[in-house]
Amino acid sequence: MTTAVQRYRADPDRRAFENKLRILRGIAEGAVPRPRSLEKYDIGVDEVDAIRARNQLPRLFSGDGALATTTATLLEINQMTRERMVERAKGKMLLEDIEEDTLEYNRMTRQVRDDFRDKIVEIPRGEAFSVKTVCFYFQKIGGYYEQFPSGTGRTVTKRKLSESTVRVRWGVYGKYESSQCGKLFRDTPFINDIREPLSPENIRQFLEDIPVRMPGVKATNSILAFVNVTGLILLEYPEFANDTRYDTSRRIVSEMRATLKTRSDAEQLTKVRDEQLTFTFKEIEEKAKGDRDFAMYLKIFRAFPSRDDFGGVKIVSEKEDRPGEESRVNAGANYLIVPSDRREPVEFVLVSYKTKSKYGTIRHKFDSLLSREIRGFVAQKNYLFGATKKLTQWVSKKLKRIGVKTEGDGGKSAGAINLLRHTLITEIYSDNPNLTSEQRTEVAEQFKHSPGTAQQYVRSFADKN
Repeated sequence: MTTAVQRYRADPDRRAFENKLRILRGIAEGAVPRPRSLEKYDIGVDEVDAIRARNQLPRLFSGDGALATTTATLLEINQMTRERMVERAKGKMLLEDIEEDTLEYNRMTRQVRDDFRDKIVEIPRGEAFSVKTVCFYFQKIGGYYEQFPSGTGRTVTKRKLSESTVRVRWGVYGKYESSQCGKLFRDTPFINDIREPLSPENIRQFLEDIPVRMPGVKATNSILAFVNVTGLILLEYPEFANDTRYDTSRRIVSEMRATLKTRSDAEQLTKVRDEQLTFTFKEIEEKAKGDRDFAMYLKIFRAFPSRDDFGGVKIVSEKEDRPGEESRVNAGANYLIVPSDRREPVEFVLVSYKTKSKYGTIRHKFDSLLSREIRGFVAQKNYLFGATKKLTQWVSKKLKRIGVKTEGDGGKSAGAINLLRHTLITEIYSDNPNLTSEQRTEVAEQFKHSPGTAQQYVRSFADKN
């Protein structure tokens, strides 16, 4: 039974109409209807006789040659009709069995597909080791990424992988040339068979030559990205993952990755030590006082530090709020609750943001003073700072307009929202040099990341004397 038929028969009126047609067809073939069927489906005796007459059958209820309308006569159904009814009953039972078996088969198929979603992909014969096939494999299994083991073991932890990351690493579905995997092998003779460069004898030299083959890839983190792609192929692509001959290759990649990660961390620490901020957050707030929109942005940012999360924030009443189902209020976007009772605080509901998988939906109630200012600011508005989802360019223009950020000033004020995050957390640490471990954790949670990451955000303020 098709889905369309199932939907059609789900309507009781349509099902009754279909049953009535079946009875009328049976009458035309010579079957004698039961009185309760005639009553149930509103079929008159004249209608029965008319159908039988059109098919050269004797009338049942009236006219010359009609059968007697006694109960005994109605029960004297001829043997052919009895046999036909039995066959129909058997056929119906058979169809029901087939439908039940089909449903069970479909359920089992879905279960198998779900159980092996990350494992079953058709690989064209003779192309199992081509770059194209490898990229298409990862595009299909997409949604999950196995993190690298810390040592030489194979223990891994899964986390959700975004579609954008899949596109960067493996390409848009059906295309692969511009992906990291495609670029890794693009200018090599191994485009149709990558086994040789990934062999234990060649893999170290192959990866060390990345900056030579790709002159634009010089930064440590950029090289690390291509090493990660190589490791993923060895760990996850079935033709390599199930081959113990590549265990040494996996160990070499793990060692190189650890070395590059250590170098990257050292470079980051050097950058943190050398980079200086020109203005404190208080000074930026003072400069922005003449700009009503940006001044309010900075007040909210200080109270509730975020990334680029203040765009497209819809203003709702407490009646529109849906605790536990926040993603349904503003189509998965963040929103601001302005209660009708002016004594109640304004509340920001953070639904969509970078580290949501770790911290979940976050609700922040502003203090009474800022709540009163926000109420006046959003009066007659539908959105906090407009319907545009991303505000990075807007913030950057505002910072340039007040003289905090200028073109070509390099590390002194690079970025826009990130500059504000660096400045605010640096100011917090500068004003409170003796923060306890618990207080540092609280600061990190305000910025929605780990204490270790928070420390990496801390810079120093330039000496203006």
